[in-house]
Amino acid sequence: MRKRSVLVVSPNPAIDMTYQLRELNLGLLNRAHDVYVNVGGKGINVAKFLASSDVDVHVLGWIGEKNASTIDDFIKSIGLRHAFIKVPGYTRMNIKIVESRPEQRITEINAPGFSVSGKQVDAFIGLIRERLRASDFLVLSGSLPVGAPPDFYRLLIEEAKAHGVKTVLDADGEALKLGIHALPNVIKPNLQEALRLLDKNVSLASLEGETLTRKACQLTLELLQKGVDIVALSMGKDGLCLGFKDQPNLLRLTPPSVQTVSTVGSGDTVVGALIYGLLHGLDLYGLGRFITAAGTATTLVQGSEVATVEQAEQLVDTIFTEWIPVEMLSI
Repeated sequence: MRKRSVLVVSPNPAIDMTYQLRELNLGLLNRAHDVYVNVGGKGINVAKFLASSDVDVHVLGWIGEKNASTIDDFIKSIGLRHAFIKVPGYTRMNIKIVESRPEQRITEINAPGFSVSGKQVDAFIGLIRERLRASDFLVLSGSLPVGAPPDFYRLLIEEAKAHGVKTVLDADGEALKLGIHALPNVIKPNLQEALRLLDKNVSLASLEGETLTRKACQLTLELLQKGVDIVALSMGKDGLCLGFKDQPNLLRLTPPSVQTVSTVGSGDTVVGALIYGLLHGLDLYGLGRFITAAGTATTLVQGSEVATVEQAEQLVDTIFTEWIPVEMLSI
């Protein structure tokens, strides 16, 4: 029996430097008590989670030739198969500042990174075509580098469909708006991304409690009605709303209260958990609990590392679930 295989596109990877300190004082000298350096970017974080399972993972992307060895060495160290096209310049180096006082807060500074040419885009599409035939899922995750066409993800979803490969899209802005036109099988927007995608003029500050739940579920239903098979809409610390197309109920999922170490990579872990759960035949209820547990588990690890499948499984029974009938949601 062929091992289940996932192709992860990480077009704009990063070297993440995470500084942990008690409190950030702007304009003054600050001293960190811990520093973590990891290779990340949304696609690579997805691959990290899947690498802890029985799924075969293959990462594709561009990397800057000037610090390519850092990415190569890390990917090899965690046993991921990969193929990167080297381009002039540096892979971006991002800074994440995690404060523990007065409350857990993260400040992120993301660098723009390298740019790609039309020839490099064509070479990348060719690389994907070569590997699609042996894949069960294609994951498209994260921002696009300068020079990549805004409909890059749409083109790749269409390629995957031509090969009978299911797709997962986790992006924002134009990449998400154009990509969804090709009807990916699964999307995982957060609340803000969903509001932008659907052109909703709603203040996030006005959403809490039952109002938050209702709005998240309405957005989830509206995205499903566009033709996407599965929508997992993240509400951050408040959990998720998960829906399958043509199902009579959505599932509202609430994680337990935990002592958060870092939220970096939590959403990417949810994407990895979605794929793992679907490959293992989980239903709506089982999938919802597992992906919420996975995202929560990653908030308990340091830096931009992500949780493992085993760590996620240990939290599944702590997830609170609530069925939301679709007929009760007016759009």
